[in-house]
Amino acid sequence: NENIFSKNKLFIVNDPVIDVNKVLNKRNKNLESNYNWLKNKKFIISVGRLSKQKNFLFLINNFKKILDRNPDLYLIILGEGEDRHILEKEILKKNMENNIFLLGYQNNIYPFIKNSLFFVLTSDWEDPGFVILESMFSRKVVLSSNCISGPKEIIKDGINGFLYKKNDKDDFCKKFFLILDLINNKNDLKKITLQGIIKSKDYSKFNHFKQIKNLLN
Repeated sequence: NENIFSKNKLFIVNDPVIDVNKVLNKRNKNLESNYNWLKNKKFIISVGRLSKQKNFLFLINNFKKILDRNPDLYLIILGEGEDRHILEKEILKKNMENNIFLLGYQNNIYPFIKNSLFFVLTSDWEDPGFVILESMFSRKVVLSSNCISGPKEIIKDGINGFLYKKNDKDDFCKKFFLILDLINNKNDLKKITLQGIIKSKDYSKFNHFKQIKNLLN
């Protein structure tokens, strides 16, 4: 913006988020035995620090509407943070303690992602949104807010994932239900997850290396 550098000398190199071999190794792991109870449940996954940025209160409040139509669904939130007590209080207030579980920090999130129906991100801002890319690479549909920076650059709505208007309850629920319907349509689901995998590989360590190599040449 200040024109300090010539634009023809500025280049974008995507973050090296995905280490393919490491991700595949982690994804092949099973859920730890104390989480086996999840295997027979239909659950949505969300991951992140329990902080204002991640906007989990919005997710919890709107999951009540989701349960009214789909009482057999569960919401799993992975992560720790300063807002844990606020979220726990809201879950109890809305009598959803049997459907929403805060499972804390996990060393390996991939078995949870693998066993989930899809991934949800409700952040107020992200840059770029590593867990979005990790979920895409794990063949999961992603529903994200169209928050500033990352998600809007990564997700093409309806092509490789879904975006809803940030903090718009109606749009969130509309897209949520759309994905639930999509899960029953294997062909359309496969198209979106495939595009998600392709996009996530833009942020692989190998692609990061190729981009730098091309610049140096």
